[in-house]
Amino acid sequence: TIWSLPAFKALFQEGGLLYQSTLLFKMPFLHQQIMKMPPIAPSAMPLDAVFKVDLLSATGTAILAAVIISKKIKSELQSLLKKDREKYETFYKSFGRQLKFGVYNDFGANKDQLKDLLLFYSSKEKKLVSLDEYVSRMPEEQKFIYY
Repeated sequence: TIWSLPAFKALFQEGGLLYQSTLLFKMPFLHQQIMKMPPIAPSAMPLDAVFKVDLLSATGTAILAAVIISKKIKSELQSLLKKDREKYETFYKSFGRQLKFGVYNDFGANKDQLKDLLLFYSSKEKKLVSLDEYVSRMPEEQKFIYY
């Protein structure tokens, strides 16, 4: 994995670009109180007792990053849908199937996040419409969506 590459590890070591993202807690009454002795070490040397918290490699950080990225992508796609419909429809022709799959994958867990990005072919208007557009032009007496 990327975490095991020497160049990546160097980023988190002292002097590395991401060193500040690593929290080190020296354990009181234990830090450098135990000695490494020969033949384990070339000479007697104190052993560090440090609790290390690497914020970037923590599971919660990955989940947070995924949420932030997902929200940013959704907001950019919604903006494209509103501001440049033609470009969004070009995008949708390539990736609409994946968006629809995301709605019912995992038993619909993501349907609320994705429903605003979906387009459907309207038999009345002969073009792609969003669910909001379809609902806004429904007659008041129509209670269901027919497909």
